[in-house]
Amino acid sequence: MLKIGCMALCTFLCQCNLYLVQAAGGQMDILWNRVPVSRALQDPQLSAQEKDALLFFEEVRAFALRNDFLAEGMFQKFTRIDRDAAAYNVTAAPALSLEPVTWWFPIVGRVPYLGFFDRARAEEEALELSRTGLDTRVSAVAAYSTLGWFDDPVLSTQLNCSRLCLSRLFLHEATHATVWIPGSVSFNESLASFVEEWSARQFWLEKEGNSSPEVARMDRVAQEMAELTRLMQGCARDLDALYKKNESLPESARNSALLEKKSSIEQCKNRLSRASFRELNLERWLADDWNNTHFLSYLRYHSGTEVFHSRFLACGSRWSCFFEEMRSRPPEIAD
Repeated sequence: MLKIGCMALCTFLCQCNLYLVQAAGGQMDILWNRVPVSRALQDPQLSAQEKDALLFFEEVRAFALRNDFLAEGMFQKFTRIDRDAAAYNVTAAPALSLEPVTWWFPIVGRVPYLGFFDRARAEEEALELSRTGLDTRVSAVAAYSTLGWFDDPVLSTQLNCSRLCLSRLFLHEATHATVWIPGSVSFNESLASFVEEWSARQFWLEKEGNSSPEVARMDRVAQEMAELTRLMQGCARDLDALYKKNESLPESARNSALLEKKSSIEQCKNRLSRASFRELNLERWLADDWNNTHFLSYLRYHSGTEVFHSRFLACGSRWSCFFEEMRSRPPEIAD
């Protein structure tokens, strides 16, 4: 027993070290290739739209600093990368459970994903996990934060985003750099989603006034996202009830449970396809082969909004007060 335990531990440590090596290497590559934005603006490979995006980030950063986000060094440099996303996250869950597989790492604590800088390596990891019977998914990541440990640069893959998208992206990642509770992924991501929406709305109101077309669009998107979240969380509850009903059944009944799961997911996709979304384009997403991991982000990123809003209003809608509240008295958001 001891020998087997030691072998398993050594295997785990080896895999963990390999993962950390690739993560550190990818991050160092981004940091090593940074150039000041002023120099990037002279790059003939950048289009006028991309250069405008670099300059626009400075507007958003100035707003963030006025409102006590810890964003002093964010996006003041630029790194060109040769892939289609900042990184790729691998998520996993048991075939008959909505409890995510988690991994523990220094500083960030326990997290329900593995991040890779190479899509092929992410897909290889997902395949290995799926061979153990897990549901897996590889998702492209537009941005991530090093939580203030480094001055995060703008990445070339981010520059073709709309201005509304750019403002939300910056403020989401700046929130992570401002408030981060190790091991509390649902809290951290839900907080960043809340702050992203409300601070971006404030930014555009200051920039364009009450008749801002960007704010009008944000309101339409928020309404549709709320409906999408409601539908997805409803589907997740249906699946969870199905899994709980089947958890005490013998292994011989597993195939029947998997068929029920497939039917429940198809019913969910049909409900979403009938919904009237004008701002959200779900066509490619609905064409995916869904599994349990498609529901995890809707349980992780969209919790606690009412609590956050209440605390924000209690702070007189002042971000400095709100951030201090979140650091000293973070609400419990179930992971």
